[in-house]
Amino acid sequence: MGGQPYIAGHTKQALLRALAAGDETHEQLAERFDMPLRQVDFFAGRHQEEIFALRLDPGDELSSLWIAKLVDRLAELQADVEFINDTFGESGMPSADLLRVKHAALKHAAEVLGQAMPKLQGDGLLKQVMYEIVGVDVGQIYPPAPPSDEEEDDQDEESGA
Repeated sequence: MGGQPYIAGHTKQALLRALAAGDETHEQLAERFDMPLRQVDFFAGRHQEEIFALRLDPGDELSSLWIAKLVDRLAELQADVEFINDTFGESGMPSADLLRVKHAALKHAAEVLGQAMPKLQGDGLLKQVMYEIVGVDVGQIYPPAPPSDEEEDDQDEESGA
């Protein structure tokens, strides 16, 4: 495998941010990040799009992470499925493991896009789920609905009116 040596994710993000800020030369960054100048130069060239995105919006911490973008994640899944399909074409017969990986990727893509039905758990019946937001008085946000005519009649009977 050619290309650039492994750089830990947090180091990569720090280097991307430093390159986007433009306050230091490549020589200074090479010293700061303890890497050869050639590696910083290569990194800067290879990651121009991410650096540009960070320059546009330095406050958006996710702008330089392709994995934070749905379309990029789906493109990776698609590339993997295409690689598996190409592997099938070369070898003739796909392995069971590759088929499982391919089908899992296809299923995951469908779920992400909302095109797959959720798997029902237990008895297969849909259940009502209630969420409690701790520390929030929902009554303050959504005042109670006025009573219906039936509820008013019930209240009148209880009060003896």
